Amino acid sequence: ILNLRLLVLFGLTFVGPMAPFPMFGIVSSLSRGHMALAYLLAMICMSLTAYSYGRMATVFPSAGSAYTYAQQTLHPLVGFLTGWVMLLVYVLIPLMSVIYLTLTAQRFFGSVPQAVWLILFSTAITVMNLFGLKVANRANFVVTAIMLAVLMWFVVMAVRALGNGVGAGLLLSTRPFYDPATFSAAQVMSATSVAAYSFLGFDGISTLAEDARDPKRDIGRATVLVCLSCGVLFILQAYLGQLAWPDFNSYPNTETAFLDVAKRVGGDQLMLFVSVALVVAGVASAVTGQASASRLLYGMGRDRLLPPRIFAYIHPKYSTPTYGILCMGAVTLVCGFLLSFRLAAEAINFGALLGFM
Repeated sequence: ILNLRLLVLFGLTFVGPMAPFPMFGIVSSLSRGHMALAYLLAMICMSLTAYSYGRMATVFPSAGSAYTYAQQTLHPLVGFLTGWVMLLVYVLIPLMSVIYLTLTAQRFFGSVPQAVWLILFSTAITVMNLFGLKVANRANFVVTAIMLAVLMWFVVMAVRALGNGVGAGLLLSTRPFYDPATFSAAQVMSATSVAAYSFLGFDGISTLAEDARDPKRDIGRATVLVCLSCGVLFILQAYLGQLAWPDFNSYPNTETAFLDVAKRVGGDQLMLFVSVALVVAGVASAVTGQASASRLLYGMGRDRLLPPRIFAYIHPKYSTPTYGILCMGAVTLVCGFLLSFRLAAEAINFGALLGFM
């Protein structure tokens, strides 16, 4: 049984306090140096969606999330289609994490075949979810603590570096929000749509309605709290990172730009710990994503849109949708051999857009 604190922890882990790190170079370049503004606008948009999820959770406190809301308020067919669209998102989030973890491990341990890492990570994540949310939440607590520690380390080092004249050489500036020399409303809006990707996962809290102590009260509160908390953290990262590296056209590699920013403000040591923390974040996102996907399958199975004997089954001891978790583990493993990281990311954006609409 999850209280408000554990629901918020689940959401924070699913979204990831460091979500903008991998997106830094892309959003910064696309917004022409207005990354903080892009994340502010994305937070406002996602907060409205989070509020909507919270309101619906008070009326329909069940595990189906957007599937249940659309089915109950619009039409069963709309709910059916929504369920499959959102399932695409929840399936691909852990898949992307597992692919990223596999590629990272392969880079450090090139002698080990990629298939071994893929099987290892897929199995480990599935086993953690099979033993219930208590085990998953213990893992969530550890990895969230690691991510927050690395994030705070970056904040401290960035403040110190800016005070010593690195980058823009000042702590207070409006440039990450508005720089008349480079501002473009069209570019900022394009960057905002990409920045919104970092918020994906807050909606996963609603899939735990039947695992919550007081779902009518806590699901909505947790969803909005996670969205706003992550938004503040994202804006802070974007603000400091943009000031530490003001020239958005000079990143050595746009896709790994934040590692260069971390090295500039904290040296090789901070860059190494940021790399490790990104791996940890991948594990956390995979665990929470699989938990949400299995509970969405449970909701659809209970309504007989999927075989109920399989997907509506709950383990008597661990209170987990066992076969749904095993199904998600198998899908992650198989698709890990078939799909690329980029293709999975494009499919997630497609699914999330339709689901939120």
